Amino acid sequence: MEYTTVVMEHHYFRIFFYIILFSVTSINCWSQNFTNYYNDRNEAIHNYYEGKLEKADSLLTVAFKKVKPLGKDVYFAAVVSAKMKNIQKTRDLLKFSCVLNGISLKWLKEDSAIFSNVFTNFEFNRLLDTIVITTNLNYYLYENSKFNTMNYNFFDSLLFMDQKYRSDFKDSTNITEEQKLKLMKVNDDIVQKKLMDYVEEYGWPDYSELLTTILIHFSEENYLKYKTILLREVKIGHLDPFWYARMCDRLEKILYNNDCTYGIWTKSKCGKDIIRTNRLQIGLSLYYEGPFRTFKLVKK
Repeated sequence: MEYTTVVMEHHYFRIFFYIILFSVTSINCWSQNFTNYYNDRNEAIHNYYEGKLEKADSLLTVAFKKVKPLGKDVYFAAVVSAKMKNIQKTRDLLKFSCVLNGISLKWLKEDSAIFSNVFTNFEFNRLLDTIVITTNLNYYLYENSKFNTMNYNFFDSLLFMDQKYRSDFKDSTNITEEQKLKLMKVNDDIVQKKLMDYVEEYGWPDYSELLTTILIHFSEENYLKYKTILLREVKIGHLDPFWYARMCDRLEKILYNNDCTYGIWTKSKCGKDIIRTNRLQIGLSLYYEGPFRTFKLVKK
């Protein structure tokens, strides 16, 4: 028991060291324009489902040299590598994804058949233990940061405010539709400006996709005021291109009757070349609709 405790403590320390070391040293190791990275990643996913594993692997290798990769993309690269039966590369990529907090036990269990091609049961179970330790450590570090706790409460309050009049007066007969819209407009403006004040200072937060609900409610004025800042957040990898595109398509339609920006809502009136060009300019996939969470969701 004492020996096990010592080993576990050493394991915690080693993982903590790598998390801190990577966080410090990775800042200047990559450029920070994710557009080409996203496009390479999206093409890799497409090739993966076309059965072209070597091409997918090559595209991901190129993408990871351009920017600091997203943890879930590194996990995807590990899946590709495992299917190619590259043992050492799979092991390295899973460890890298773990440090980037881009892996979950659920994914590993779902993909256990894939990883059984390269790992023994003992190795795989040991990997699961490492993921549990790292996840708990990342959670501990996050929970014990006053800045993170303060932000969590702040974002929760913004989401509550965003839904306030939409939910409070949904079926109410005590207020006219015109009054409701006026109250909502004032409230939305406050919420949107508070969010963008944060984004301007700290960047788009790694909080929850729910926060993007506020983007879809953006007023015309705030869209024109903040769209350049939000595009910057897409290009530096903080905001998924889909959420930006969804906001743009709605407001470009309202402002200019333009259906042909990114084709999120409709493609009926748009030339494919226009949408293709626009999507590639922000790293939005040509092959699937929706935000990119994990490669599993794009399977046909």
